[in-house]
Amino acid sequence: MPAYFSLTFELKKTHDAIGAFCRALIHSGLTFKSGYWGFENDSFEDMIQWNQKKLDENFELGEKEHHSHDYKQFVFDYFDFSEVRLFIMNNRKESTFTFELIVPKDDLGEYEEKENGKYSVQRNTKRMEQLKSLAKNVWIHSSVLAIQTSWECSSCPPAAEKIAAGMKPQAEPFCILNSSSLKNETDFVFAKNITCPVCDQSFQTLTVRTSKIRFAGSDDDFRPVYKGIDTIKYGVTSCPHCGYSAMNGDFVHVSSTQIRLLKEQIAAKFKPGSKSVPLLYSYDEAIDRFKLALFSAIVKRAMYSEKAYICLKLSWLYRGLIEQLTADGISTESEELVSAQKAEKYYYKQALDGMTRAVATEHFPICGMNQDTVDLLLAQMNYKLDHLDVASKLIARVLISKSASRHIKDKALDLKNEIIKKIRDVK
Repeated sequence: MPAYFSLTFELKKTHDAIGAFCRALIHSGLTFKSGYWGFENDSFEDMIQWNQKKLDENFELGEKEHHSHDYKQFVFDYFDFSEVRLFIMNNRKESTFTFELIVPKDDLGEYEEKENGKYSVQRNTKRMEQLKSLAKNVWIHSSVLAIQTSWECSSCPPAAEKIAAGMKPQAEPFCILNSSSLKNETDFVFAKNITCPVCDQSFQTLTVRTSKIRFAGSDDDFRPVYKGIDTIKYGVTSCPHCGYSAMNGDFVHVSSTQIRLLKEQIAAKFKPGSKSVPLLYSYDEAIDRFKLALFSAIVKRAMYSEKAYICLKLSWLYRGLIEQLTADGISTESEELVSAQKAEKYYYKQALDGMTRAVATEHFPICGMNQDTVDLLLAQMNYKLDHLDVASKLIARVLISKSASRHIKDKALDLKNEIIKKIRDVK
């Protein structure tokens, strides 16, 4: 049962973000009442200065930090709501943060929980309209990137860049977004003609328009994020005639021996399906294509690095699927979500094992990466799988490397601090 209804306002981290937003709230109809949780006597300006200092320090609130270190929470009056409270959530690795404005669910009237875990308000639409009006005014008078709404215990609203990459926004019951963030994924792909080196048949495959995509950042393990599209879904070319599949850059690079093996073990048993090209690839379709690529790599006796890289991208695809399911409000206990989580971990482990073997048996560059980059990637992967001793050794190697770039060393230093923190938490 939810206790609160939340409006999530996402903003860029700037040196005047707190004051500008809070004054936009006042302009939009809220009245400052007090601080909260021991800070009831603080003035409005005191609250702003305290919170801005915390934001400038890039403080991250976690489960083990004491509330005295937290951002100070604001209490406002707004029409006849029994409580209107504002607090900040910040991840120090992100370039944005969020303000959470919460009101008691009881203020919005009776509600019922649906089968999908979402909630439907049955009465007091007047108060909901008041919140919508507030959101519209804040959108006009501030520099917020996105406004999303949710009931407590719902999944966390995705960041604006994730929405731009294709994730569904949290809209229970409404959201406000820049229309540019809702650009259709089909705008970024086109059908390209390919000739299969195994069966010599021509076909079409979807390819990303690289001139149109915009890079939005990356996960710690180098998984790229682009606005409006998950480009990883389009990383495999798969022949609909014979079944041969490979990552785009490797598709045409097959020897005569490999062609023979692929014909004997894949083409001879492959049952061609539809030759038509879809408008886009779903996660399920992309995952199937990558699994075919992995099978082809095994059959043609590809190097460890090629197989490992396919496994890594498979794990990233499952991660993208998990994000999509979460944004859709799928229960954390649903079979679909649990299965995706298990698959992500399985292929991640396979990728780590294969990449570790590649480092021991192959020459650099490996998958287009030099040794320092591969060492950092392996350190991140070992860290995620709780192999902290191995991760620490790899990080040490990166930090003392004379060839490692400043960017790589900075990332390695960040990971070193994360490892130290994780070890302390375990103890």
